Amino acid sequence: MDVDPMILSILEDVAIALALLGLFTILAYVCEEGLAPALEELSNKLELPHDVACATFLAFGSSAPEIFINSSAALSNSGTEVSLGAMYGSALISFTLIPAACVLVSENQTLTLQVVPLLRDTTFFCIGMTALLYFARNSELDTKECVMLILYSLLT
Repeated sequence: MDVDPMILSILEDVAIALALLGLFTILAYVCEEGLAPALEELSNKLELPHDVACATFLAFGSSAPEIFINSSAALSNSGTEVSLGAMYGSALISFTLIPAACVLVSENQTLTLQVVPLLRDTTFFCIGMTALLYFARNSELDTKECVMLILYSLLT
């Protein structure tokens, strides 16, 4: 019995969508039951204020996949280059898509921003991005420049 290739393609797409839905459901469960309580306990032990802990862990959590992907690409000999466009794209998502998505799924559909933290974070972000562009002006980063960027990230 021959099956129409179009039907097979549709079934394949549905199977992929269901698999992704299952994976995201499992991820949500693990985060809710394991990660969130662990981060709360870590914040309490470190005596971090709630807003600082949230901002720090959210920033690391949203950037961790990119850090690992770019690190593995840089360490491999596959010729894959780490692009500034990918880094800026990720930052753009962090500053636009994530807050917008949070508002869309929230109950009251508004996001109240405090001006001082917003200006502080935006200023440090702009300084960091300017430093990165300056260091990468010759399309290369040397060890000294990388250490300076890492120290800047840790100190801000």
